[in-house]
Amino acid sequence: MVFTGGEAGIQVWSGARLMSCAPVGSPCRAAYTSWEQTTGEVGRYSWDPLSLLVAVRGPIGSGCEMCSGCDGFNVVNRTSGSNRWVLGAATNQSYVVVRNASAAAQALTLSLALTLTLTLTPTLTLTPTPTLTLTLTPTLTL
Repeated sequence: MVFTGGEAGIQVWSGARLMSCAPVGSPCRAAYTSWEQTTGEVGRYSWDPLSLLVAVRGPIGSGCEMCSGCDGFNVVNRTSGSNRWVLGAATNQSYVVVRNASAAAQALTLSLALTLTLTLTPTLTLTPTPTLTLTLTPTLTL
């Protein structure tokens, strides 16, 4: 398991660009627009999105790196849901730190702004034998 700490999320803000560059129907754009309308903040700390990006792209592709000298494990408070990293012996858990906050924010914005559109095109041929062909065309747009 790999964890990003609170200091990582505070260093990396995301969402501000999505409100202008993501398609109007994007659920990510809608979430950040709602956040701005509710809090008055443009963008927000990125703990969860950064953790997801590290899981998909790995630490280096996310502007992060594995923390050296950070052996230990994550402890979750069952009442509040908060968590904290406890230094200790090496375990199967790792801790990630931000190496380049600007690169991490840019990677997050690009990942959140991508939209996958699938177009299904049916083609019906009646002769000599009736045949229905379905063509699925993926389009990835920013």
